[in-house]
Amino acid sequence: MSLYMSRTSLSLLAMTAALMLSGCEGESGYIVSGSISGLSANGLVLRNSGGEELTVPMAAPSFQFPTRLPLNESYDVTVAAQPAGLTCTVSHGSGANVQALMNNNVTISCSARTYTLAGTISGLTTGGLVLQNNGTDLLAVAAHATTFQFLTPIAAGSGYKVVPSAQPAGLSCTVSGGVGGKISANVESIRVTCSPTAVVLGGTIAGLNAAGLVLQDNGADDLTIAANATTFQFPTPLALGSGYSVTVLAHPAGETCSIAGGSSTATADVTDIVVSCVAIPTFTLAASSGANGTITPTGVIKVNSGGSVSFVATPSPSYGIYQWMLDGAVVQSGGDVYTLSNVIANHSVRVTFAQKTLSLSVGALTLTINDTTLNAALTGTARQVIISNTGSMPATNVSISYPTWPAGTTAASTCGSTLAPAASCSITVTPGGNATSACTSGIAPTPGVVSITSSDLDSSLVAVTVVGYGCIYQGGYVFSIDDTTANTGSISGKVSALTDQAAAYPNGVEWSPDGDGFNILGIDENSTSPCVGNTDGACNTAQIVAHYSTAPPPSYAAGLCLNTIDGYSDWYLPAICELGPDDDSNGSGCGTFSSPLIQNMETNWLGASGNLGSFWSSTESSGYPVSAWQQYFNGGATDQQYPTYKSSQTGVRCARALTN
Repeated sequence: MSLYMSRTSLSLLAMTAALMLSGCEGESGYIVSGSISGLSANGLVLRNSGGEELTVPMAAPSFQFPTRLPLNESYDVTVAAQPAGLTCTVSHGSGANVQALMNNNVTISCSARTYTLAGTISGLTTGGLVLQNNGTDLLAVAAHATTFQFLTPIAAGSGYKVVPSAQPAGLSCTVSGGVGGKISANVESIRVTCSPTAVVLGGTIAGLNAAGLVLQDNGADDLTIAANATTFQFPTPLALGSGYSVTVLAHPAGETCSIAGGSSTATADVTDIVVSCVAIPTFTLAASSGANGTITPTGVIKVNSGGSVSFVATPSPSYGIYQWMLDGAVVQSGGDVYTLSNVIANHSVRVTFAQKTLSLSVGALTLTINDTTLNAALTGTARQVIISNTGSMPATNVSISYPTWPAGTTAASTCGSTLAPAASCSITVTPGGNATSACTSGIAPTPGVVSITSSDLDSSLVAVTVVGYGCIYQGGYVFSIDDTTANTGSISGKVSALTDQAAAYPNGVEWSPDGDGFNILGIDENSTSPCVGNTDGACNTAQIVAHYSTAPPPSYAAGLCLNTIDGYSDWYLPAICELGPDDDSNGSGCGTFSSPLIQNMETNWLGASGNLGSFWSSTESSGYPVSAWQQYFNGGATDQQYPTYKSSQTGVRCARALTN
């Protein structure tokens, strides 16, 4: 055997890997973001940690500071400027030692402008009057007061209901105009009239045949009327000279009632209000649903003339709401609710269900970096995920969410917001020169996740990883990449095991379990059948294992690769050219470092890893029948490959092909 010659170190490869790692450092750090509610005006300015400021537009539901902060650093979000007419407060605005890439726990709540609630008082000659707003806010009014104002203001857009909570001694006080809603200015029009004389408020009723009629005075005093009643009188008396306004709060079942003479000023007992009730025509609605879902309400529903009914559809799992039909004609496509308004005839309502299923061509997509200056195999082919609607109804509100890609990687989609049945669209990912998580430094990448969502369907996820030589992927270090596979799937390639599988043995293991042995036909460096002996380690391993089928697998090199390693069970003992090139021209036929026969561990990864020692290949020696080829890794300076007696003990570095 000849000694092998030294060659130049792999400093260029190491420098390239360092540059690639440096290029991804800009992707580190986290983003501060959160949600906003009630922002109905412009002018809100947020500030983070006393420095960076962010102007938030009106009606924005969320915010996000543009600057990434280093992981483990703290944040403190405050309001630097309030919007016009609003007060905004921050919840969960600070944190420390942040690890997530997106911190979206901050909540901004904005409240509306507030207004005063006030009015006038007449006839209050004694103390004891207590007014009440919205059932809780109490205001004691002094004797002889002619005005009042509640101490607690009310928010813009909210309502009020002012009533007497306690009457003054010897007087009856009545509130007029004490009910309102959605205010946008100070309220000053409420009138309180007090008098030592109280008058009754009542009248007559005609045509009332059912229970359920409720009358109301001044928006506050409610009176429930029994079925068949012909008269009514409010139990709460009115102050003489006060105003009254009687309305129908609730109609009796199957009837509608109207009021005549219900509003005026009480200058004496009021007994001439007239309530007239008439029967309401009713109609029937027959509600039903198709298979794979339900409708509520269901069956026969009675509806008063002019009434409205809202139907709610609930599809079975994996189904969606397809069509709503009124009397057999389609009136609405999709939607959980269908409302039939102003009913003046009998109708049938039916809802049908269908499947809308988004099917993805792949659940995971692996690409290679685009860096042909490093190796011609790293072409960075753009690859696609095909999204197909395999259901029977359109998928609506289709949306695609992308992760933060490694620098240089981009993605584009042909998908619109709606995907018809049997239609397809695609997402195309084009890799750049940087790997996911800078994994070419010898670490495992964290895949970026593309999320595809649509109405009524769970999210579909695709894990996308951009790899290069040295990435820890599918159980080993990537040393061979095939980017010529169809672009609708992942790349192919090979990985080497992370560790020496013979490390548990003090001196390594033998190549064969029967001493030096003789050649197994068809796996030496010159063989082409049944294996290409110097390049096809998987084929070689199958021949070796079959030949030594009676030997315990751990007792020899190829047998160690039959074990499950890092969760994978398809490992094999690599051929000599998969380990490295024949730089010393010892006869393996594996080419040179600058022009290797195939992609290999020495050139693309392990050769730059220092003195790893010697490892068996699965390739036998044609010139020395009792020998097999070994590869010696010594950091690139003195790497060798040479035939060695099969009874020798040395290391085992298994390999496997990537699974797509």
